[in-house]
Parts: sequence; C-alpha cells; structure tokens
Amino acid sequence: MKDLIERQAAIDKINERQRKLIYCFGFENDMVKIMNVAKSIIIAIPSAQPENIRCYECKHGTHSGCGNVYICNVSPELVMKHTGDFYCGYAKRKTDA
Repeated sequence: MKDLIERQAAIDKINERQRKLIYCFGFENDMVKIMNVAKSIIIAIPSAQPENIRCYECKHGTHSGCGNVYICNVSPELVMKHTGDFYCGYAKRKTDA
C-alpha cells in the first residue's frame, strides 16, 4: 500500500530541522545543505494523487441525450446513470489508449 504524504508538510518538517541546526551551530553546515537537496527531491516527486476523470470525459460514459445525465457502460451487466460530474475507479479518459 502506498503512503500518501502532504508535500508541503514534509518540506515544513525539513525547514524546522534546518532552523534548529542553524540555531545550534550558528552557520549553515553540510547537514543543512543536504536537507536542501532533500527538499528539492521531494518537490520533484510526482504526485500519487489519482486523477478524477468525470463521466463526460470517460470512454465508458455515453451522454443520454437528457440534460447532464450520462450512462456508464463499464460492463454489460452494470449500466448506471450519473450526472456528468460523477467519477469512479473504472474511469478511463477518452483519449487514453
């Protein structure tokens, strides 16, 4: 199972430690420089947040022709009607291969 952390919370923790190190030593030492590298790595890591694909963007969704209602054709035995703003775990963007 993936751990999801808030990127800014991790950076804030590193900043807190850096401030304590600078306060204790009175100058920027190698550990503080290493922490700067760690922050840049955290910033560069792609988000693990799943993308929400709405019914109107999904290849399984078909517009019903009635207002903002879409029919989900994810499987033959499961045909459901949703508003266009609904999203689910089966969603696949229309442009995806």
